[in-house]
Amino acid sequence: MFESRGRIHVHFSIPFYAGDQLIRTLRPIALSLRKTGVSIPDPQKYREVFSRKVRGAEGGVFMPLEVERMSETLDESAELLVLSFNDFMSAPSDIFAGGVIYGEAHHRIEYLRNLFPNREMTLFFSAANPGAVMAAMLNSGAMNGDRAEKLAHIRPLWSELTERIDLFHPDLPVILWANEDTPVTWPAILREVLDLPENSAVHGGLHMAGAVLDGRAREDLGSRISKDLPKSELQMMRLLSVFLWDNVDRSRTEFEVDHAGWDQETIDDFTLIYEQDLDSCLDLEQVTVITLETMIDDRKEELVDA
Repeated sequence: MFESRGRIHVHFSIPFYAGDQLIRTLRPIALSLRKTGVSIPDPQKYREVFSRKVRGAEGGVFMPLEVERMSETLDESAELLVLSFNDFMSAPSDIFAGGVIYGEAHHRIEYLRNLFPNREMTLFFSAANPGAVMAAMLNSGAMNGDRAEKLAHIRPLWSELTERIDLFHPDLPVILWANEDTPVTWPAILREVLDLPENSAVHGGLHMAGAVLDGRAREDLGSRISKDLPKSELQMMRLLSVFLWDNVDRSRTEFEVDHAGWDQETIDDFTLIYEQDLDSCLDLEQVTVITLETMIDDRKEELVDA
């Protein structure tokens, strides 16, 4: 369908919870990135079309004029095309339909691969504690009543999703990051999305740290970094970890839910299973998991030398 060659990185954000932080970080620098062969198209110009097609509208087929217009929108001549979706895998309220995460993922990935047959594809998932995602769904009013109570009894697993993708697409790299750690790992995530060498500086790397700090703390962090600029990704993570531990606004990071079937024990159970689940995702060769723990583990030699 879209015949250009190169690479394509496809990101799937979590409705209600993770939001569009990736595309909000990248779009302001899209023009400068384009000069390096990277296209960050405006999602408002392609999301609705792709989501509608994958759900069967017009038989999922792009007409010749649609292909021409969309090729121009995506800037298909770019070496690296970065797309970000928020409802391509499922309708937002159906993310956990059937008790799993994105039950149609393997089919919808196949559809994407057929659209871009000549591009090397990598998938990026914004992962998060399913309990926190459900809480955001319930608190938004997207669902309530009996369905809210039923959600408290399911434990969908990210490892099940990655295993399913590996089964149907064993050659496809998957990068999954824990949203809970993004205030610290955001620079590394941006580097992976843009396919940059390690320790590359990326504009917007502190956006997620700023989101969990109040105004004065943000100023203090900026001053500290300006006075003693970290020389490596590891040094930046260590600085952010210590600073955020002392200064983070906890009300911005904790989740609460007040619905039938939900109590603190339920929330704690979700959290424990989620932490174990991320470890299970590491069992697949094609899957990279970005958390503060995995980033530090990968750099143990640097820690010894530091």
